[in-house]
Amino acid sequence: MALWDSIHGSFCLGLSSRPDRQSEVRRQLERAGLAARTTFLISSPADGPKPPAIFDSHCAAAREAKTRGFRRILIFEDDVCFLRDGNSLAGVVERTMARLPEGWQGLFLGHFPLRAFFIGPGILRTVSGCSHAYVANGPLIDWLAALDPHKDLPAGRIPLNRLVGQGIDAALAERPGMYACFPMVAVQSASPSSNIDPQRNRDGSRRSVFSKYRYTHLALRCMRPAQWVAAFLSPLHWMTRRSWLPEQKPSR
Repeated sequence: MALWDSIHGSFCLGLSSRPDRQSEVRRQLERAGLAARTTFLISSPADGPKPPAIFDSHCAAAREAKTRGFRRILIFEDDVCFLRDGNSLAGVVERTMARLPEGWQGLFLGHFPLRAFFIGPGILRTVSGCSHAYVANGPLIDWLAALDPHKDLPAGRIPLNRLVGQGIDAALAERPGMYACFPMVAVQSASPSSNIDPQRNRDGSRRSVFSKYRYTHLALRCMRPAQWVAAFLSPLHWMTRRSWLPEQKPSR
């Protein structure tokens, strides 16, 4: 099988105000063997407030995938950092997808697990934050493509995991059929160049000590340790899965 042969398309989401991050992610994609097949979707900070604008960029990738007839795609944000090179990275992803159950929706290449349990060697069934690198399968593509976050988020029509936030990360944490590679093969940059200022709001006022954005950089640095905690707690999460898996929750 050729490198990334079972992936129909790849999309990288970026901001027009951050050409520096686009340069770095192009190097990352080249190393991963994905540069030639990746489409960049660049949005402007003026496209709307967070989180709808970020959410909509993921939906835009899904809509473009449907236009092109793609039923399995990679979606990356422009601060992704791959932990493996091309053949090794592709091999892990391909082997993991081949062992996923029918009807799976998404496969996180990197994530922050809240709860997870093993369904097989190297595969976690998970409820996770962080959507910087994942495979979207057909059912997830259809769901994302049908959404209008600028209307659906304010109207409360998208189930969100409030521990994660109010955007795409929180929505994916509530989707059924979400899995993750173990150990993870991609992380999100925690560099000071991130668009998120942990100390101040966008209007310049100081953030509350309880604001989750104060701890975002710490959370990004803890992604890899968090997966080992989730692995240790996997038996407990498996035994209690009926109480927290999204499939088991009543519809909202």
